[in-house]
Amino acid sequence: MVLVGSGGVDHQELVKLAEKQFSSLPRSANPTPLGRLAHTKTDFVGSEVRIRDDTMSTCNVAIAVEGVSWSSPDYFPMLVMQSIFGNWDRSLDIGRQVVTSGRRFTPKQIENAIEAVTVEEIKRVARKYLWDKDIALAAYGRVEGLLDYSRIRADMSSMTF
Repeated sequence: MVLVGSGGVDHQELVKLAEKQFSSLPRSANPTPLGRLAHTKTDFVGSEVRIRDDTMSTCNVAIAVEGVSWSSPDYFPMLVMQSIFGNWDRSLDIGRQVVTSGRRFTPKQIENAIEAVTVEEIKRVARKYLWDKDIALAAYGRVEGLLDYSRIRADMSSMTF
């Protein structure tokens, strides 16, 4: 568990609250150190969910591909590529940073890492993680005109970067 205080939080008050609320929780006999994997890497499997609703005037579609971990050297190029394609969740989560990397990045560190990403890195990462890779597709609304999964998946191998 990671407890994060953000904004005008008094550190000692946060510690007191944490001790009061969480000190009775059982502790793991074998805790996973921050920034380390708790289990082996899982396999990404392509899938789709379509929910047809003809009362809607639109179709909302999300297409996802396998991502990378915070510790991957491809993390920041993927973050830049994600912002090019679009993203429903644009926030950087402090707690997630601490749990996955074992540390908190400052806004300046993140800015510097993003600024260092080159066009060639984006192309390399797109070839590695997008070209001819499985997708997860979710659609809701007027889905009748949406291409079938096999066609969309096949189009992933016709993309050139």
